[in-house]
Amino acid sequence: MAISLQISGSGWTTEQLDRLSEVVLSEGTPDGLLFHAIWLTGDGAEGMDFCASRDHFDRFASEKLGPAAAAAGLAPPDVREFALHDFYPR
Repeated sequence: MAISLQISGSGWTTEQLDRLSEVVLSEGTPDGLLFHAIWLTGDGAEGMDFCASRDHFDRFASEKLGPAAAAAGLAPPDVREFALHDFYPR
């Protein structure tokens, strides 16, 4: 089942997010990633990820995202997960 993850990162900066994106996308789009968006807020960043399944996200997070985020100096985010009732790829 496809999922959505709402991500809130306090204190995150543009420079940190750019470093993270460089590493994460260095080998192409992660397997199972359907959509990703992130925007800056007054105190950090907010984002949404849509993944084909929780297994896809967990594998990506443990193998690539987690280590790259730590290397970029990002504090762990607050994450809310939602199961998607409908998803229509373009």
